[in-house]
Amino acid sequence: MMKFLTLVMILLNGVMITLPKATSDGSYGDYYDHNTNGVLGFDVYKDICPEVEAIIFSWVQRAVMEDSRMAASLLRLHFHDCFGCDGSVLLDDSNFFVGEKTAAPNFNSLRGFEVVDAIKSELETLCPETVSCADILAIAARDSVLLARCSTFSARLQSSSVTSPPAFIESLQQLCSESTDGDGDGGNTLAQLDLVTPATFDNQYYVNLVSGEGLLPSDQVLVTGDDQARDIVITYAQDPFVFFEDFQSSMLKMGSVGVITGTSGEIRRDCRRAN
Repeated sequence: MMKFLTLVMILLNGVMITLPKATSDGSYGDYYDHNTNGVLGFDVYKDICPEVEAIIFSWVQRAVMEDSRMAASLLRLHFHDCFGCDGSVLLDDSNFFVGEKTAAPNFNSLRGFEVVDAIKSELETLCPETVSCADILAIAARDSVLLARCSTFSARLQSSSVTSPPAFIESLQQLCSESTDGDGDGGNTLAQLDLVTPATFDNQYYVNLVSGEGLLPSDQVLVTGDDQARDIVITYAQDPFVFFEDFQSSMLKMGSVGVITGTSGEIRRDCRRAN
């Protein structure tokens, strides 16, 4: 999953590892705040629906626990919604409308719609017609990359893992030997993809890779395989300011193409259909 993110950000003029706090002012679609005159901004939901991020994270965590592939699926769903970032990929076809969901690249391929539906349903009960479907998807995608199940990085548990410090492998083995459901199977145990600063958006992910402490095998290969990817990882590990600048530039490029702000959009009550 992280390798997919890296390739995406290389195409966008940088490397993306996790999504930042999602902008909420129509930034990824259909929310308009009169106080900002339709300009993209941060923390718009802080006062009008303060529990939005906690609710979204709770649903994402539950979905990933039930299906480890859902993390990558939510991230991919957000990527397919952009460029445009307007929540249009969530719309169902109707007698009068044929949308993106059944387009050839997406049909029977995209997943995670039910997770978005569940989040939207709870938010509509708590904060009716307030949180946009596009922002729900953006925040869910961000949260999905914060968690991984032990079963998804089992290859890293082997003591023979190349370039990985023994203490790091031992910590993973201890974590994954702990059962979360009482049946002795630790495969469902959740681990943070960044074990050092899991709650902080920083360049520690790259520092971890350089020291051989990437959680997923597909992450660690970024420094053991392709020379271009390795050079980028080393640059970001050594200079967090370069990472932040490239990340900002890349996210602005992706999140600003075709975005709907002002009175051009609507807060859909159901993400699958227009009001």
